[in-house]
Amino acid sequence: MYFRLAIARALYQDPSILILDEATSALDSRSEFLVRQALQRLLQNRTVLVIAHRLETVQMAERIFMLNDGKLQQLSHSDLLDGKHGSLATALVV
Repeated sequence: MYFRLAIARALYQDPSILILDEATSALDSRSEFLVRQALQRLLQNRTVLVIAHRLETVQMAERIFMLNDGKLQQLSHSDLLDGKHGSLATALVV
């Protein structure tokens, strides 16, 4: 409940930039799905930095960056699912 209320408060202020740090991590699968759907509509035309471990959350991003061994790497959606990052993406899904 706390996370949903915090997201609602942040969106009420109508920020142009929003940082979501594991915003759906405490939600069950159904609630997370509903929140992600709502966020996709509400976050249009905003700059949003999403910090997440769940692949489902990352899939809605236009650009994906990964911190690996202290180095920042830009990845594509397909990079997460195949090649050298495939095992990482699988390991991140809970």
